[in-house]
Amino acid sequence: MYRVSEMMQPMSFAFIMRPMRPSTGLIGVATATALLLGLAGCQARQFYSVDEAQQVSILGKLPIVGPWSQIQPLRCRLLLAANQTVETSLVSAALDILNAGTGDIVFSSTGVPPFGPDSVQWRVDDRSLPTPPTLGAATVSTQSVRLLPGQHLILAGNIFIPPGPGDHQVSAAFQTAERLVLTTPSITIHAAPAQWGEINNGVRLRLASAKHRYSVGEKLTLAAFIHNLDHEPLSIHVPDWAALQIDVRRDLVQMQTKTIDAQYAKVEKGMAWWSAVPTDELLAPGKYRLRLVIESEELGEQFPRAWHGRVVSNDAEIEIAP
Repeated sequence: MYRVSEMMQPMSFAFIMRPMRPSTGLIGVATATALLLGLAGCQARQFYSVDEAQQVSILGKLPIVGPWSQIQPLRCRLLLAANQTVETSLVSAALDILNAGTGDIVFSSTGVPPFGPDSVQWRVDDRSLPTPPTLGAATVSTQSVRLLPGQHLILAGNIFIPPGPGDHQVSAAFQTAERLVLTTPSITIHAAPAQWGEINNGVRLRLASAKHRYSVGEKLTLAAFIHNLDHEPLSIHVPDWAALQIDVRRDLVQMQTKTIDAQYAKVEKGMAWWSAVPTDELLAPGKYRLRLVIESEELGEQFPRAWHGRVVSNDAEIEIAP
């Protein structure tokens, strides 16, 4: 058996996936995520396996398959839902980690939760996308995974394409708790121009959805992009998502919030600050236009390059299927 680090402490649990067969495909993202979250609270020192009957193929959902990395015995590759999109879109993706060796491999992850979507560092054009802050009370913990030879571990998430139409090189990286970094070869994504809200004081806002069609009861996956069109870097104050207000009037869903004065990020010209937009709003079947409004008050002289004003996003069109 290989260990990423011989100094690793005994495992509280491990996550085992049965060897893949051509007829079953890769383990489903939802199944893997649910099991990882469920195992987090288990105290028994034992191994867990995935029933082969529960395995579902995700190749149909993520048909774009990148090449394998050359790292041995652990190898990885990037899976994408599409390689044609628009700027600031959320592209469904997954990091596929394979034990290509001849012995078991044990490695760990530290996070909220470990092996969760935020444990993967998604990269666009050699830039690491910032991880949105975890909302609410959360405890960082460490969990371990054991992969038998030929087994895969699938870590799903979304890649947020930054502003700028054209070709982008996307990749993914995962760092174990033992500081081993696994990095995938890149895949080219072509981004078409996107719709934005009107420019206000050198800034414009876009609301993006991970997909156009959702099922009833399914949570929306949204992201906000604040684009700096100014000639100098700007300090963009972080929206207060905890105070997000949602007003549904027929087909228009307007979300509105203000910013937190004590928190801001420096945004270079042409770049954008982005964040997931947390919402538990559940919509009835139908077609909707989602709109985001952010207000930021003017601050004192200690913030000479801090943007202030009111920006209104584009209308992101979605459908809730019955």
